[in-house]
Amino acid sequence: MVEIINGIQQIGIGVSDVKKVFNWYRNHLGFDILLFEDEAVASLMSQYTNNKVEKREAYLSLNMTGGGGLEIWQFKDRIPVASENPIKFGDLGIYAMKIRCGNLMKMHTYLKELGVLNLSQISHTHKPNFYFNDPFGNHVQLVEDMYSFSKQSSLNGGVLGAVIGVSDITKSMGFYSTMLGYTKVVYDAIDSVLSTDKKKCRRVILQQERTSVGGFGDLLGPTQLELVQLLNERPTKIFENRLWGDR
Repeated sequence: MVEIINGIQQIGIGVSDVKKVFNWYRNHLGFDILLFEDEAVASLMSQYTNNKVEKREAYLSLNMTGGGGLEIWQFKDRIPVASENPIKFGDLGIYAMKIRCGNLMKMHTYLKELGVLNLSQISHTHKPNFYFNDPFGNHVQLVEDMYSFSKQSSLNGGVLGAVIGVSDITKSMGFYSTMLGYTKVVYDAIDSVLSTDKKKCRRVILQQERTSVGGFGDLLGPTQLELVQLLNERPTKIFENRLWGDR
């Protein structure tokens, strides 16, 4: 049997108020299809929650332009813990979700008028992109990408992938290539760490060859993973002393 990775179904966001976060992404980034709303115990995730089965409420929302969804996840019997220190570009783990965007300039202007925090300038490394923080502290990168599953009014689409901080980029490339089929290197360079010229990192963007797709592949669309390794600074673990589902 040939196994095919059809795309990224969703990226999880640990939150304190699931409905508030869902409404923000529905109103401003077009994730307006609520695929499910569920309250249950997360028994399958206990190995990531200190071997304790936690009760949670979760929403899964989609942007029908195409791309992965958002699994918005809230503990019911535990206050989610934020990182003690600000999460920095290159720290180990998922730093940001990538969202595809068919009209990057208009979306940048819209978010600037909305007053989102830490809105960067548009960068033109590889494909035009920019970063911002949502009101709940999550890092988001919008990347120019013209893929469309269905025409919608939203300026952007769904989840394109993730920016992941790693300690050994060569080993990580081998892992994602072998395990998940991300064999195509579309960008590999030594760059400054965002706006800080003195700090350097190696960035590698991987894609799948995507010669064929199976179920839901057209909805999820092409994906990419961006690996980041700091070269002159020791990164910290994003989820150190915290649990899966923390914010």
